[in-house]
Amino acid sequence: MKKKIILIHQVAGYMMIDIVNSFAHSYDECILLTGELRTRNKKLNEKVKVKKLIKYNRSSKYLRFITWFLAFFKSLLYVILSPIKTDVFITTNPPFAIFIPLFVRNRYSVLVYDIYPDIVINYNILSEKSIIVRFWRKLNRKVFKRAQRIYTIGEGMKALLANYVADENITVVPCWSDSDFLKPISKEENIFIRNNKLDNKFLVIYSGNIGFTHDVEVIVHLAANTKREDILYLIIGDGEKKTLIEEMIVTAGLRNIIMMPWQSVDMLPYSLGAADLGVVTLGKGASFISVPSKLYDLMAVGAPILSIASKETEMAKLIEKYQIGLCCTANEIDRMLTYIYKLVEDKKFYLSQRENSYKASKYFTSANATIFKI
Repeated sequence: MKKKIILIHQVAGYMMIDIVNSFAHSYDECILLTGELRTRNKKLNEKVKVKKLIKYNRSSKYLRFITWFLAFFKSLLYVILSPIKTDVFITTNPPFAIFIPLFVRNRYSVLVYDIYPDIVINYNILSEKSIIVRFWRKLNRKVFKRAQRIYTIGEGMKALLANYVADENITVVPCWSDSDFLKPISKEENIFIRNNKLDNKFLVIYSGNIGFTHDVEVIVHLAANTKREDILYLIIGDGEKKTLIEEMIVTAGLRNIIMMPWQSVDMLPYSLGAADLGVVTLGKGASFISVPSKLYDLMAVGAPILSIASKETEMAKLIEKYQIGLCCTANEIDRMLTYIYKLVEDKKFYLSQRENSYKASKYFTSANATIFKI
């Protein structure tokens, strides 16, 4: 009998493609259920068949929920209609996909990117004592108990998952960078710098979601307190707080900070590679249950990293271990500026931080994708 596997991920980027390709080597038939395939320069194994889910829509909380639910429902139907011997690899994207095993008897493993309902509790959307939370956690325990293997991407998330399942049943597989796509680029060869006339500026860049879980307004405070004219702050992206950030910049009359839209996929290596300092920020609610993939992308281009998050996070420990930047809480503006000024003024220190960051990226590669099993 042919070995068949179904993998579920609503937004499949380079890491999911690496995982799918790894499974394709050990299965006769490999099916990826996804609403969006972000291949960059990656190619799916020709054995992999892609079946479409609804595309994730983050433009409002209502549409997020609807697209999550519809993706879950279609995934569930697809698994139900597949032979019971079909293996299933589930990710928490969409979040409700984790409930599929409650309706089927297939063997399955789970990759946990986000831990629900913990994440909604941290943002005070639901209470610990809520009936929904208690029921959700009960279902989680059932799903995790039956899983062949449980994977997650950080030690902090493993600690939270241990509330649902025995610690020894959880395997941590760190994220990795797309090192074939993202590499260090000199300023002279960087078309993003050239096209946007950013020469002769020390660029502090935040590139990502401008959402409620990200303290992006800290970058505005940094710009407002920066005394040097050769430092320029760039915020690239979109999200719920974009209008708020724009209003803050206008109100403060700042000329040393620029907001830009999402860059094209082809431009991403250049926009990230332009960073003399890359900013990664997480709000208090997400700090202990998130490991931003952007961290690994910035390491791949050799950018020093300013992490705005709790110093107890896994991200902070990684930055400290590899000596690739600084971790500060949102109110430590003076400490952040001291670090930025040192990077600008001390060339040797700046180059050592860049070198450390790039070297650290070599510990987080696509070889991690081969760890996943059913």
